Amino acid sequence: MQTTISQSRLHHGSDYTPYEGIAVTGWPVSTMVRGKFVVRDGKLTGAKSDGAYVPRAKSPYAAPSGTLPSV
Repeated sequence: MQTTISQSRLHHGSDYTPYEGIAVTGWPVSTMVRGKFVVRDGKLTGAKSDGAYVPRAKSPYAAPSGTLPSV
């Protein structure tokens, strides 16, 4: 299956995607979280309560340009 990525097909909090217009082979049709479908046959079926926020420290690579740590 070949498809083209477009904002209208995505389920995320952003109003754009840098991948707009890119042709890809394959597309996920189902996604599970803790054994429960949250997307099934391409339709969003989950609820906000199905996920959990996992806090973590900010990556040092998210620093302003010129202040990245040495590797």
